[in-house]
Amino acid sequence: NKEGKGDEFSAQLFDFFARQALLAGTSHLPFLWGGNFHVLRNLHQYADVDVGQLGNGLFGVPETTKEELAYTLPWASQYLKCEKDQLKTACRKEEYQFQSRCWTGEGSATPQLDRIPILPTAVGWRMQQAKAYTAAYNLLAALLDAMDTWSERTIYEGQPLTDEYWHIGEYITNIREKVKALTEEDAPHCFQLEKSIKLPNRLCRNALKGRTEYTPRANPMETSIRSIVVPSETGATVAETNEMNPLEGMAVDEFVDNVPAGEVDPLELLHLEKNLRLRERYLGRRWLRTTSRTRDNKNISQWLGSLPDKKSSPKGNENDRPLQRRLEDPSIRTSNGWQLLHSLPGNDNCDGTLASTASCGVSPSSSCYLEGHQGARGGIWGDDTTGWLNMKVTEMECGYVALNLEIGGRKVRHRAANVRKLESERLLSNKLPDEFVFEYSVDNVVSTLDKPQFLERLEYPVPGMTLLTLVNDEASTTAKDVSIGVRVRGCSGVECQVGVTHVYWC
Repeated sequence: NKEGKGDEFSAQLFDFFARQALLAGTSHLPFLWGGNFHVLRNLHQYADVDVGQLGNGLFGVPETTKEELAYTLPWASQYLKCEKDQLKTACRKEEYQFQSRCWTGEGSATPQLDRIPILPTAVGWRMQQAKAYTAAYNLLAALLDAMDTWSERTIYEGQPLTDEYWHIGEYITNIREKVKALTEEDAPHCFQLEKSIKLPNRLCRNALKGRTEYTPRANPMETSIRSIVVPSETGATVAETNEMNPLEGMAVDEFVDNVPAGEVDPLELLHLEKNLRLRERYLGRRWLRTTSRTRDNKNISQWLGSLPDKKSSPKGNENDRPLQRRLEDPSIRTSNGWQLLHSLPGNDNCDGTLASTASCGVSPSSSCYLEGHQGARGGIWGDDTTGWLNMKVTEMECGYVALNLEIGGRKVRHRAANVRKLESERLLSNKLPDEFVFEYSVDNVVSTLDKPQFLERLEYPVPGMTLLTLVNDEASTTAKDVSIGVRVRGCSGVECQVGVTHVYWC
């Protein structure tokens, strides 16, 4: 906005993200390329973090001076650098910036050309490739420096290279400990999130753990929410969809190996292949998009079955604190009915690699095969009829557990992603019936939130995120496993359905 508050909040979020990246793991550290300058400066100055800013990579790239002469330039530089005003519009044409081919699915015939809708904020592949080349140049330069050091030291000191140049344990420990010790005076941005979105300050010094159903992600089976769901004694757990995967068993490499004429083939350089791969003689992108059979989207009600028309009055609370009670039955058991929805058919294979394209599949609503991405915003969904969803978070040390939720079916989602907190609450308040009750348990101690309390507890850090904190215990310092349960009561219908998409704890 005009006061610059949007940029300031972005800096706070980036500082939090950067610290989490630096605190995660024990045997590696990231090099922070790009981001808010002030955040990077503080991390480097007070915690010895390696930081840098990449340029646009256009220095030395040949300019496209005439549209009809672009074909004379190297493939990757065509329409990339257009400095003349009369050419800028031409160079932004979708056919120059985005290239997609739709495969009909019939054998290995030449793909049909078709126009795929492009988001107005999308960046063309040539600019993305220029950024990748810029990053690669810096990595190669660093590797060359390392080789020079190796050569110089061993010439004067002899082989082998001394341990101080191989082992970086002390280097990593130094940075991690300094990040944990950063003060609000030295690096204030992350600490300001406590005021912005009620994020505890101690999360700026402790690494979060998490699980999600969003894809793609590394080690998808181990990082899913389903991996921490505790089945009941009768075996009740999260039901997964049985969507058909039209790509199962397909040799995807056959359709993505083609490289345009005049383009560099990185796989040839990597594998030093003797036989050049097939090169196309027409404009075409490596990623192929293929039209699929039309499949109707299934809404949440169809997945969960018909919802009975039953109502129950929630217990009213006279104060702002949630009602807490310990159940006579000392366990919260997962009930039948919770569903994994809005995910890809092979969600446990969606790790973002080319090798998993076929086994990951495409979404039921997709009109294209091989879209070139595995993006899906899956979640575990339930309602008034599905009872408890029980999860166990391991090694909770700093006393924090939070969930990212979606409220209401996907087709009736509130627009909290695009508005501020007060407006978000108003929109969601209009959607939720007054009978809505959200309950959560922490080690079998159940807390009950009526509709006003539930809305008050929600935070909206970034578009598409609705954060509910379940545990915030500053006194917790000893790692322990904690049982977490959630359920919805009091109303039925699409507007009362809740999806758990992320679980965070530390």
